[in-house]
Amino acid sequence: MSMQPNNQGSLASQGAGGAAPQGMPAEDGRELTQGTEAATPEEQDAYERVVLAGDEILFGSSEAREALVKKMTLDAPKPAEALANATALLVLKLDEQSGGQIPEAIILPVAAELLEHVGELAESLKLFPIDEAVGNHAAQLMVGHLAEAYGMTEEEIAGMVNSVPPEAQQQIAREQGEYALKQPPTEAI
Repeated sequence: MSMQPNNQGSLASQGAGGAAPQGMPAEDGRELTQGTEAATPEEQDAYERVVLAGDEILFGSSEAREALVKKMTLDAPKPAEALANATALLVLKLDEQSGGQIPEAIILPVAAELLEHVGELAESLKLFPIDEAVGNHAAQLMVGHLAEAYGMTEEEIAGMVNSVPPEAQQQIAREQGEYALKQPPTEAI
């Protein structure tokens, strides 16, 4: 089943594995996993194709790349938001380009991988520094953006959040607090 933006409940079954979504591939080449189940060969193939398409946008020369860089530049005072927004836009663009054919099971793992690649691009362009707290916060924001774009209800989002083990929730809360302390003050209107 493919997932289209604004379909109710599309991401709910995927869970949220702490600061970054579950299902990210290991750098040692193990297959993409979703929870404890290995990805099907079709999902693995789709994952690799979508990440490659994302990289072609990020590291090639295209209007889409320039739009993402411009968006990150405008959002640079808040790096986590810049990364999350750019990555969510990239994933949605890739899904649109595929005609909505990206398998639902790989949306979050693809987004998590592309978040790292968007971060690499931002660092290579020296847009803003990225540390672990920024990356973790960006992952959380990105999941929220994608959940909203794909039409998840508040209950489904709460279910994803509640699927995260309490220890991981505590770690996330600590990291968010540290990240918040590093942010420039916002101006009152």
